[in-house]
Amino acid sequence: GRKSLAVNMSDIAAMGGTPKEATISIAIPDTVDLDYLDAFYDGMKAMAKEFEVNLLGGDTTSSPGPLIINIALVGEAREEEVLYRSGAKVGDVVFLTGPVGSAAAGLDIILKERESDEWKELIEAHHNPYPQIKTGRIIASMKVANSLIDVSDGVAADLGHICTDSKLGAIIEEEMIPTTAQFRAYCAKFQEDSRHL
Repeated sequence: GRKSLAVNMSDIAAMGGTPKEATISIAIPDTVDLDYLDAFYDGMKAMAKEFEVNLLGGDTTSSPGPLIINIALVGEAREEEVLYRSGAKVGDVVFLTGPVGSAAAGLDIILKERESDEWKELIEAHHNPYPQIKTGRIIASMKVANSLIDVSDGVAADLGHICTDSKLGAIIEEEMIPTTAQFRAYCAKFQEDSRHL
């Protein structure tokens, strides 16, 4: 429940904005457990409360197929502070606001059905991404960046969006990419390619 709203909020944070209102539309098949839906809504309400986002409602209907969830999130930003993917300049330094790869490792654990007790931090990173709203606002208001993006598809993919839209290239020093100790331990134990994750 927390993941979908968090990812939407990350998009707004990536422009230096603040999320304000959200509407949720959901189409529910008969096979979905009521406890799951309660947990889903509890997660959304908790995330919305933490970031002072008004949940305005939406549409609830049945579905003959899969569970369908659509969240429309509206935010605001000062016009002079909005950071676009197209704003990067020659000579800019690429920086990350925190460690990366943990959510991908968490998904890897789930898909490969590995014992998860040892890797709770990675599983949590996958299930509950945390939107960097405050960090995005600080970066935008202090004007310390020319471009900004959330890293939800991976460093290479999301930096690639900035490069494409800014018509520039980038050089990444792999050893400088921040990761957690548990992420590094997981990659070492299972010979996983940390660059891929």
